Amino acid sequence: PPVWSDRAMGNILISLDSTEDAIADFVTVVKRKLNTSDTNSLHKGALFLLEVLILMDGEGENYETIYSKKMQQISTMPTWQVAWVRYALAVGLLKQDIDKQQLGLLEFARVASEHGASHPWLAGASMIQIAQSLELSGEIQQAENIRSECIREFPLHPLLLTRGQLRKGK
Repeated sequence: PPVWSDRAMGNILISLDSTEDAIADFVTVVKRKLNTSDTNSLHKGALFLLEVLILMDGEGENYETIYSKKMQQISTMPTWQVAWVRYALAVGLLKQDIDKQQLGLLEFARVASEHGASHPWLAGASMIQIAQSLELSGEIQQAENIRSECIREFPLHPLLLTRGQLRKGK
């Protein structure tokens, strides 16, 4: 969620053992509830949520269609939707081949640089993901630079607290 000052939400995030597993479970439940075979009857908000979740999957029968649709619509979307679509694209692209993963990192960088003031949760999450990806590829100093900048910009970001990133960045 984009608002992390709420104490209850912070406790929920901290209590999650594996954010990735929780997200995967959430996606499964939402897709089942939204009945993806009949998207024409969905409310616009529910349809947007479904499309974001499909983009975050990075694969599946509807992925290419939704990807193309969102790329065509992105210039006319409200800013908040652009931020979420770009973040979802980045998450999905990281699950693909190395060339797509590089594009995913660029999308995360775009979210962090363009939406930091208006969407701090997404910007911080993007920076954390970039740092983790750089660290995995052996680019330790670059990862630490990004992580330090994230800590400076978003010191109370819940993902810093839940994943132990704050200690790593100091």
